[in-house]
Amino acid sequence: MQQIDAKQAMAFVRQRRDTTDPTYLFSDLDRERRQQAFIASVSHQLKDAGTFTDIGKMQGVLDAVSKNIVVDSDLNLIQLAQQATSLTGGNISFSTLPITGFGTSPDGASINTVDVKQVQATVKELLTPVPLAPVPTTTAIPTAATTSPAAPASEAAPASGAAAPAPATPSAPASNVYADSTGALQGGAIACVK
Repeated sequence: MQQIDAKQAMAFVRQRRDTTDPTYLFSDLDRERRQQAFIASVSHQLKDAGTFTDIGKMQGVLDAVSKNIVVDSDLNLIQLAQQATSLTGGNISFSTLPITGFGTSPDGASINTVDVKQVQATVKELLTPVPLAPVPTTTAIPTAATTSPAAPASEAAPASGAAAPAPATPSAPASNVYADSTGALQGGAIACVK
């Protein structure tokens, strides 16, 4: 693992193009990937330091962050700490909105071109919670036959004409969905910086 200081970190997350070699075709997408890697690394370090579960440490982080970015005034520290513990260890996912190519604006600036309908569909998909698998219900009262240990799977056979039961589907984690970006975030939510 490589450690960098604050100045190097700022250079890392802000770099768009490598001007030392014109064959490198870096773009805003590369910058976004570096920012995602930085956020994942910081989250991992905060978790390892116990910051997410220590109210004092978390308050210090929030104080530093609030001086540099806009955060929701109703941010609930306890909820944030509870949610933040699940953000590391592979529980963070990053999504990059699709582009159709690169272009130049009328005033000469480099731009990413997008298919608006494709972007809207991607955002809708990302904000729509994954439906949970239905839980089977029964009104039958358990009997000795239904509560006794079952035969091993290799020996068990479905009843005549019955299909074998389907394996259980893991449930999706709970999440908050924000369909309206103009309203305040719920306490503990992570704000996007525009």
